[in-house]
Amino acid sequence: VACTQNKPQSEPGKDPADLFSNRQIGVVPELFVVTLESPALLAVAKNTPAGLEIPEGAKAKVLEEQAQFEQKMKAVAPQAQVIYRYRLTLNGVAVYAPADLAGAIHALAGVRAVNPVRQMARPQVVDATPAPRLTSSTTSVSFIGSEKAHELGFTGKGMRVGVLDTGVDYTHSMLGGSGNKADFAAINPALPNAAFPNAKVVGGIDLVGTTFDAASPFSQNHLPQPDANPLDEAGHGTHVSGTVAGIGDGRVTYSGVAPDATIYGVKVFGKDGSTMDAVVIAGFEFAADPDLDLDPKDRLDVVNLSLGGGFGQPQILYAEATKNLTRAGTVVVASAGNSGPVDYIVGSPGTADDAISIAASVDGSMHNWQFGAVRFTGADGGTWLAKAVQGPISKPVEDIGSVEGPLVFIGLADKDLTEEEKAKLNGNVALILRGKVPFAEKVKRASEAGAIGVVVVNNEPGDRAFPMGGDGHYEIPAVMIGNNMGSKIVLDLAATEIRVQFKTNDKIFEPELIDSITDFSSKGPRSEDNLFKPEIAAPGQAITSAAMGEGKAATQMSGTSMAAPHMSGVMALMRQAHPELTVQELKSLVMDTAKVLKNENGNVPMTLQGAGRVQVDKAIQAKIIVSPHALSLGRIQVGTSRKVSKTVTVKNISTKDMVLNVLVEAPSDMRLSLPAQLSVAAGTEVSVQLEAEVSMNTPQDFSAELDGRIYFVEQGKVVAHLAALAI
Repeated sequence: VACTQNKPQSEPGKDPADLFSNRQIGVVPELFVVTLESPALLAVAKNTPAGLEIPEGAKAKVLEEQAQFEQKMKAVAPQAQVIYRYRLTLNGVAVYAPADLAGAIHALAGVRAVNPVRQMARPQVVDATPAPRLTSSTTSVSFIGSEKAHELGFTGKGMRVGVLDTGVDYTHSMLGGSGNKADFAAINPALPNAAFPNAKVVGGIDLVGTTFDAASPFSQNHLPQPDANPLDEAGHGTHVSGTVAGIGDGRVTYSGVAPDATIYGVKVFGKDGSTMDAVVIAGFEFAADPDLDLDPKDRLDVVNLSLGGGFGQPQILYAEATKNLTRAGTVVVASAGNSGPVDYIVGSPGTADDAISIAASVDGSMHNWQFGAVRFTGADGGTWLAKAVQGPISKPVEDIGSVEGPLVFIGLADKDLTEEEKAKLNGNVALILRGKVPFAEKVKRASEAGAIGVVVVNNEPGDRAFPMGGDGHYEIPAVMIGNNMGSKIVLDLAATEIRVQFKTNDKIFEPELIDSITDFSSKGPRSEDNLFKPEIAAPGQAITSAAMGEGKAATQMSGTSMAAPHMSGVMALMRQAHPELTVQELKSLVMDTAKVLKNENGNVPMTLQGAGRVQVDKAIQAKIIVSPHALSLGRIQVGTSRKVSKTVTVKNISTKDMVLNVLVEAPSDMRLSLPAQLSVAAGTEVSVQLEAEVSMNTPQDFSAELDGRIYFVEQGKVVAHLAALAI
């Protein structure tokens, strides 16, 4: 809904201008979030049998305080423009104003702080490839127990999930649309459209407009231009929405985790570029009060944030807004980031205390551990196999006939090929090193020279290969192989012929990849204070979901951006199953029952997997809630020890009394002690003191990590576990 401040306002809180304004201004400004003295409305709301109630006096005070501020601001900064108004999750406004007037604005009566905005990069997908046909009943959704939860009667019915992202393609068949590509192509994203809302995408808003880009060199693109149409123009939000609650066709697509939930598309990115925290917090405001009447009873059940930046800090605005939104009952789920196993790089806003930060794991779908193979054959008859790792720029191996021929090494292929190179390559397979120019440019040169295929050698040490992307599409197969194998082939090729066969019946099986953490998933803990982040893992490798603008088609994407919507769907099921529980109790349930992931060295570090990989069927049927959801024991200096006392509460949500044995698993440098047995009557809770002593008595790396777990066992079966982390 686009509007201006000059539009008449009849009833406070009900005009869309209460959320944003987009009147153009004549000077180049900077954006600030100005917070005011009174608390946000959700911070003072009262729990009542009818739901959360905000005192009328508090509403009137915040509205009056903001009106007075805007009047005073115009006196000292006539050029300033209010862009967003925050009333529930924060008490403040986002304003564009000349930077040299920030001090004058801060000096106004009633101003608590003037905060420069922080940019947020647009969601990054690690890999994106066309989705193959489904070949197994195991999918990323079934792998985490969703179908078992559905059999128990929990499908997300009545639950509403907000997707703060690039928008949503509501014409896609997975998301309630016609499935007609022409319908998508005909939409003007700046104008209302009859296809929105529909039965699946029931609401939403575009908070920024098509041209918005917080990092653009053109200042006019920094100013949001909101409208009522949240149409996706980038593809990410559509894929995310399908994973949360889409309806699959059973052939190429499969249904989301909460297939009966509905989606609210909250568009916080333009067609290109980045966004900013001021926009995301405006999205929180929408999630708290979609109809803008200052009554949070219609708040969304879950908000998905597949976005953020690395080295996330406990940023005050996010922390306050997230805390207030969760207090209203909305679960905030955020991706951990795709920066890999680097200490402390886990991203914000998932690092806010009350958000749930999601790592990415590998599920048991066949394409994640059973791989088609290309075969290399030496002159002596020896053969070796490599995964057929391809991408959208080349013809799929499965669609070709018999393509087989000798390799011809042409180096980096970063320049036009000589006539001699073209002659050697014609009818043969190009072997090319990664680097200097895009993959598509390499494949293009080989294709134009008459090559029948391309093999690219990764320049990163090791065995990793990944799908090659870029502009254009070429009608020859192209695969990447790891550096270890590729370097050997380059050396051997100097002395002998090596042939490659692209389409084979060979398979490479790597079952050890199932329930591993992906190599791109960001590592914790939270910077500055070592808080336990990320908190739980969900599938994020090669996830199939809706492809924007493609009607009924699907695409595979990888990233923690794909893991977060699995968790958002899970939390919708959890909210449906346990409407009486708080957000923090729901968070504890999924972490208490997560599967602890292991590798050849033992348990995967908690700073990568959190509490473990989500198992929603077990979480729904859990009998106890252990609080807090995890124990962050802080940083321990080498040569020192630290004692910490924590209160642990066990709540019995079953109908039977329980006797729990308590078992501790911890390294010798971490001693955790609490009563060996607990008796908890049905419907009651018991609190005990946990005494922890952590020491670093031997030289350790700066980032040494100590992981411990406390298991609660009933009749020989683990019913919950509590993770403990010290750094």
